[in-house]
Amino acid sequence: MRRLSLTLPTIIFVCAVIGVTARRLSGVTSLPSGQSNVRGTLGLSYWGPPLLNSEAAELSLPTAHGAMITHVRPGGPADKAGLQVEDVIVAFNGQSVTDGHSFALLLSAAPIDATVPLTVIRRGSAIDTSIDVEASPSVVASTGPMYRLIGPEAWGVDSTGFGLRLATSPGTNGSSLIQVTDLLLDGIAQRIGIRGGDIIANLDDVPVKNLDAVLANLRAVSSGGSVRVRVIRQGAPWVFFLRRP
Repeated sequence: MRRLSLTLPTIIFVCAVIGVTARRLSGVTSLPSGQSNVRGTLGLSYWGPPLLNSEAAELSLPTAHGAMITHVRPGGPADKAGLQVEDVIVAFNGQSVTDGHSFALLLSAAPIDATVPLTVIRRGSAIDTSIDVEASPSVVASTGPMYRLIGPEAWGVDSTGFGLRLATSPGTNGSSLIQVTDLLLDGIAQRIGIRGGDIIANLDDVPVKNLDAVLANLRAVSSGGSVRVRVIRQGAPWVFFLRRP
């Protein structure tokens, strides 16, 4: 049997993008002997790696600290607390949050069924609220769309450098949608959680107009830079940073 070797940054990132949905990290609490572990959930997904200075500036943060919310599950604790996609969690349960890893550690220490204080920054303004830590099932079935995941040997030329292919699909009232059709196995887009079937809605807060413009904007991202991508997945918004190595 082949052994899979993962580096610590990879483990941190994977933990931040999988869990209760496709990408929710769930904390684990210690229970009395004889009982199985129950994971806690806030009903949200968040960005795992540390934010770049340029990304922090786009989000109107004073410093590049915090864990950006990438998705809020309708009806979950985060939704009930009024949290939104692109809110940046900077404090949780009385402790500062520097990035997704520190948030993971704080979440894992929060007791199930507890109500804990939380601070987010939303477009430059700090918002203090509280949120319930709920128990979640140990296994949650994936409900994401099916898509083609293509290996490097069959991928060919990567037109954007991010490992995704896009196409125009018909929308409502004669409009057109820009949809992810294929992903490169272990490519940038696939690693951060983008899925086939996702609809590209915005790039850096600018609504997309047509496929050529989207491709041009993605190709224009310089080395070491990033673009913030908002997609619609099954009617709900998700946000990711596509970073150019």
